[in-house]
Amino acid sequence: MTQLPARGNSERGYTISRIFDASPEAVWKVLSKPDVWAQWSGTPGSRWSELLMDVRRGGSWRGTLREPEGREIPWRARFRDVAAPELLIFEFTSQRGAVDTFERVTIKLDDLGGKTAMILRQSGNLTEDEYVVTKQRAFTFLDHLHTMVDAP
Repeated sequence: MTQLPARGNSERGYTISRIFDASPEAVWKVLSKPDVWAQWSGTPGSRWSELLMDVRRGGSWRGTLREPEGREIPWRARFRDVAAPELLIFEFTSQRGAVDTFERVTIKLDDLGGKTAMILRQSGNLTEDEYVVTKQRAFTFLDHLHTMVDAP
């Protein structure tokens, strides 16, 4: 498989839209606080360790995700743009992967007067088949995130 830089391959990827019964500030908190991120991000039964997030332009996040079957995945990311509570752009990679191969995620939040519209876009270096699997995982993550921000 030929690896292309994320910026040169931005047309490949997926986009997901969601509406949350919560303010943009409530959704932002779930996206930007490590202790809350660890509750919704990852496959069911997985756990984060050593999760650190410096959510600002130029900041970074890193952590290790332990999946239920015991596999550990070290992740790292860099924040490209942060405008709370409206925009979050970061590039991430598994530390086991190529050091210069990042996926870009753009999350845009729009205030709908008591509700929030989210558009999430991931693009970069994966194959079309890998994006199908990744998109399904993203739906699972967002379903969990949805229950957290919509809870009374």
